[in-house]
Amino acid sequence: MRETLQIASGAWWRFSRYELEDGYLRPARAAKLEAYDPWAEYWRSREERLAPPYESLLALLGTLKWTGFPGENSDLGGPAAPRLLSSEAITGLLTWCSTHGLLGVLPQRACLVTLAPRFRPLPRSMPRTSVHQLRLVQHEFVRGSTEWVVNERKSVPWSTKSRRDWEAMKGRLAPPDFAPDWNQPRAILQELWGKGLTEESLGETWSEFFPTVSEAAGEYPWPVPLSVAFWRLYAEPFEEFLWALISFKAMLLDLAGTGQASQGRDQMHALLASVSPVLDRGKQGGWKQQWASMSLLGSFAMMALLDLTEGWRVRECPVDRRTFVADAWQARYCSARCRRTAQKRAYRSKKKTAGEGQSSRADSR
Repeated sequence: MRETLQIASGAWWRFSRYELEDGYLRPARAAKLEAYDPWAEYWRSREERLAPPYESLLALLGTLKWTGFPGENSDLGGPAAPRLLSSEAITGLLTWCSTHGLLGVLPQRACLVTLAPRFRPLPRSMPRTSVHQLRLVQHEFVRGSTEWVVNERKSVPWSTKSRRDWEAMKGRLAPPDFAPDWNQPRAILQELWGKGLTEESLGETWSEFFPTVSEAAGEYPWPVPLSVAFWRLYAEPFEEFLWALISFKAMLLDLAGTGQASQGRDQMHALLASVSPVLDRGKQGGWKQQWASMSLLGSFAMMALLDLTEGWRVRECPVDRRTFVADAWQARYCSARCRRTAQKRAYRSKKKTAGEGQSSRADSR
């Protein structure tokens, strides 16, 4: 059986409120989930020559002010590190998440997820020889180009001895020796910034993004990625979120240089693995190209690629160190204010140097 969870072109998800708790960015209690289109904001920014949405991610990194240093060997995702953020930084971080949603680090990396097989009753519509029939069912989620595909493996039905046995077995996990040739619960993950694939148990990387799930990861009935049920469980470790910000900025600055930028290019290619072109109907009834992505990080990468190929570049302002996106190769400053500040500093420095030169000549007479 093959079912799909279709990703609407451009769609992403966000909650109305987030919290930073126990080292996790996650929805606040009673927060509302909604879908929105970050690409609509991007195309509007192109038309009106405004800052693209991914520039807000670069700016966010600059606002994360620390009241102390976590330590070179400390866990940035642990409970201690977020407490070192200033209250203004935490407010800005949570506001950004409420506006844009989480980055989708795990959906970006996940390629395949296999759940443990369970005993399931037959659908009422199926012919049966007994009312107490069961079969073994295993779900596997596969990331496609525009959708998550749900593959369902099913055994031949069989009858239990009694209704009591049927009730006792229904929904339970199959013992390991019951179907030894079936796949074990697992996740196949792509490196976030590289090409490599790894196969892991669900108790490793996968489970780290679901702090409220107390059951064993290999036994839990995980929802389809990017479904409503998925988002209500999903959270991003602060460490993963922070390093994604740092690496995304470094990637774009590398690509903005004049060299080969082989590392930045490889990192960009890795992020684009979750993005696909799709056809969508325009307002006039004709076809238009859209982009579907399995993560917000992937959408931001595609937006940056479109800008890079049209001459836009990422710059770091020498005055306030703010990272910005400019469509002029000679742009150096993020704003007119910073340009004026730089001009004033240059003027004062020149005047000071000239004064020192006059003083030294007077002393030599």
